[in-house]
Amino acid sequence: MSNKIVKVLFSVYSELMEQEITEIMSAEVANADLSHYKILSIPFYVPLISSGDIVYAPYDDDQGMPKYIETVDPSGNSNIWVVITDDQSDIDNIRTHFSEMDCPSEVVSDRFFAMNIKATANYLKVRNKLQELKSEGILDYSESSLAEIHQY
Repeated sequence: MSNKIVKVLFSVYSELMEQEITEIMSAEVANADLSHYKILSIPFYVPLISSGDIVYAPYDDDQGMPKYIETVDPSGNSNIWVVITDDQSDIDNIRTHFSEMDCPSEVVSDRFFAMNIKATANYLKVRNKLQELKSEGILDYSESSLAEIHQY
């Protein structure tokens, strides 16, 4: 793999937001001849994409960057969106619970973060913690991209 890092444009219709949304993610060139890129970012808004996925994204002259067309090799990682619903809860403390389970995350705002569940992670353990915190009224979450290995 090349070490060249590029930005890839994702443009999809969001059922939740009822509009077209765009997100630009960092990616490593996996195969320049095939326009294949390995996603490095944790997606904030685009569903069905996870960090580590290999995507087909040919260069789009109008956008001035590669634009996502399809996923060609899923990583086996999953992506979870988490919203803090309790005003007294600290987002960094909550993220630490999951970081200790080897689930890195990126903050979108003081109440929202996106979390990567690695293919090697025990998703049942992660999901149980999510469910526990949800039942306590601390957070809510959405499984925006759930790999086959993490299906229950």
